[in-house]
Amino acid sequence: NIGGGSTGNYGFDGYMAEIVYNDGQSYEPTNYGESKNGVWIPKDPSGLTFGNNGYYLKFANASSLGADSSGNGNDFTANNMGTDHQSIDTPTSGTGG
Repeated sequence: NIGGGSTGNYGFDGYMAEIVYNDGQSYEPTNYGESKNGVWIPKDPSGLTFGNNGYYLKFANASSLGADSSGNGNDFTANNMGTDHQSIDTPTSGTGG
């Protein structure tokens, strides 16, 4: 359950960028991103080990927001969300805006 409480009563009210879960691994924050001009810029985590239950959610496909890009196929199903819930932003510009 991503973005909601265990009983579904406490939903997340905000935006999520990429989500990476590395099952059985512990990595430093610098494996996932770096600061450029005061802005946290994500790094490509595809070279990291995801383990059996790990996943990498890019939210790149509006019709399949829960698609796992780790290679494990641990896809999630979006509930109560349409394609209009995807918001495109470009934090990789390093300009902060």
